Amino acid sequence: MANIYAYASATGNNDGTTQADAYTDLQDALDAATAGDIIYARGTFSISARLDVDTNSGTMASLIQLIGVNDSWVDDGTYCVIDGQDNAISGLYINSVDFWTFKNIRIHSCDGTAALETASAYSNYFTFINCAFDDCDGQGARPNGYLRYACFDRCLFDTNTGSALYRPDDDSVFFACVFANNTGARVVDGANAGCIFSNCLFYGNSGVIYLYNGGTLLNCVIDGGTSDGVEFPSGPMCSIIGCRITNHTGTGKVGFKVTASNRAYMRNTYFENNTTNYTSGGYIDLGGNAEDQSETNKGYVDPTNNDFNLDPDNTDYYSVAVELPDALH
Repeated sequence: MANIYAYASATGNNDGTTQADAYTDLQDALDAATAGDIIYARGTFSISARLDVDTNSGTMASLIQLIGVNDSWVDDGTYCVIDGQDNAISGLYINSVDFWTFKNIRIHSCDGTAALETASAYSNYFTFINCAFDDCDGQGARPNGYLRYACFDRCLFDTNTGSALYRPDDDSVFFACVFANNTGARVVDGANAGCIFSNCLFYGNSGVIYLYNGGTLLNCVIDGGTSDGVEFPSGPMCSIIGCRITNHTGTGKVGFKVTASNRAYMRNTYFENNTTNYTSGGYIDLGGNAEDQSETNKGYVDPTNNDFNLDPDNTDYYSVAVELPDALH
């Protein structure tokens, strides 16, 4: 197990063995890391080709970690930035490796497929902590059904022109993530039955949360979209519990839409200021929900200035405690 260092402006031997001798190419660090190694990366890496994570795997007991650090090589939440420079490339490309953790990594301005792309081959047990996928002309993250058992913790998906998140696989978890200002037709495209979104915030997107084969939204806020809020078009079951679905307005804007013969379980969810709160061509099992109590934006103080105080006046209906990614503090 070793520490590996990466810094684009390092002037030493550039073999990654010390801070002074850090790799100047982040790809070299990714290729060198084996089970148990930690890559400490600082500053900005401007790339003209995608970075491939495809050489070595960690193990359950010995992960491979890529951690962004500040200029003193300290992990304080400062991003290491992967800048695609508006090239038609993906940022990180994951292919047939397992047990990696990415922490404090921002991937932006990648105008190819996605900031984070997974090959059509399974990769397992990836964790993303305080990461950002933003300002891409493609998608934010594209697991495409092949990134299994993934965990996204306090991550930001912002200002992408494709879907913020495309086809997360079964058994993936998203905790306290923020999906904001994405302009694709779908914010989340094709979430599968085992996916759980807990304490997440969806705000100001032009797309719908598309739970293609099920999935669970738990203690989430879905607010201010310019299309439907959540749509469940097919699958055995989806669950909407303790959520707040508000301010989806305009012709045909529905807070929660169930189609075909699908079955949805909805409990303790608050609706406000939607053109239509929910519609069903299937079956919605309702209970303890509240609608249109003339308190628009209740508990939602100042989204323009990132003041997401979500403690509601009426805690009988939902309770959301979102811890924002560092980028939004």
